[in-house]
Amino acid sequence: MKRFFVLMAILGIAFCFACGDDNGDGSLNLNGSYSGDALKLTYSDVVFPGKTVVFSSQDGQGASLTLNGVIPGELETVISEVELLQDNAGYQLTGKDENIHRAINLTGKIEKGLLVLGVNVKFDNVLIGKWLLNEKKPGSVIWTTVDGESVTLAEITTANGVRIMSLTTKTVATLLPMLMKELTNYLKDISFLADGNLLATYNASESETAADWKSLDLNSIHYYVEDETNCCIYPNVETLASQIPALDTMKIEKSMLQQFLVNGVPLNFDLKEDVDPRTLYMYVDEEYIKQLIPLIKMAGSVVPEDAKIEIPATSGSPLYISLKELLTNLPVALEKTETLEIGLNFIETKDPSKSE
Repeated sequence: MKRFFVLMAILGIAFCFACGDDNGDGSLNLNGSYSGDALKLTYSDVVFPGKTVVFSSQDGQGASLTLNGVIPGELETVISEVELLQDNAGYQLTGKDENIHRAINLTGKIEKGLLVLGVNVKFDNVLIGKWLLNEKKPGSVIWTTVDGESVTLAEITTANGVRIMSLTTKTVATLLPMLMKELTNYLKDISFLADGNLLATYNASESETAADWKSLDLNSIHYYVEDETNCCIYPNVETLASQIPALDTMKIEKSMLQQFLVNGVPLNFDLKEDVDPRTLYMYVDEEYIKQLIPLIKMAGSVVPEDAKIEIPATSGSPLYISLKELLTNLPVALEKTETLEIGLNFIETKDPSKSE
């Protein structure tokens, strides 16, 4: 008799587990949070890693999806009217959501332990298009301190360590725009796509004599236009690191850096629409740069003592700056900063294939 009761108890427990995914009305209970290997997410038909999606259904006919950090400009997006169609393994799902800024379409399927979701978004904003870096004046810098005094950042030296001059906040404001002319050798253009992707054509060559122009993969950087003068960009560190070796070899933990960028990088922009072609000036200011002080300090603590920044010379030998010294002194200079503006200038070019 005891064996009978033990057997019944075991069978009862097994039955409960076997029916654990059924709500009792024939619907499946697949509610939960999906991330990592349990989430196969694509954005514009391209894999989009590092995200989390929450699935919730009460009756197996409709569901809501909560997308965390998937839609540019939205920390959390709730799609409340998702249609479900049950199959042998789980559900096929479709959904959409619209507001004045964007339209979202979802398709996918869900089964025990796996959510496959495709997200497609279309935005409407003033930046959509392809923009060439202005070769004549690629960028500009403004840097002033609260007391008007210049703050030393590092020493500029020869390859042998002979001091040439001090790099200060004032010399940065003077020299950096001139050095930015070299930027045209590394960055050709950027494209704001209608799906929220921000692409860039960059020189991937390690050679100084031959360029190797490539475009960033989709979902490397997203953007969102907040109003007529402000936007925000959202770098995906994991995707960028797979394309840019310098990022992949950084000693800073990529997941920590991604968490730091979860709210995006705010940018100001000045768009001139009364000229043909249109011109665009995009810049970051001191308000955001000062938020980077903890990250700069962390980077300074792991950078090797012998790490150098090379300053190209139009004639003669190049000069150098100690990266360690710069990262050590930069937080002090930022704390004394009143105005800091670092920006790039672009000119629009027509390229319909990049703006669809």
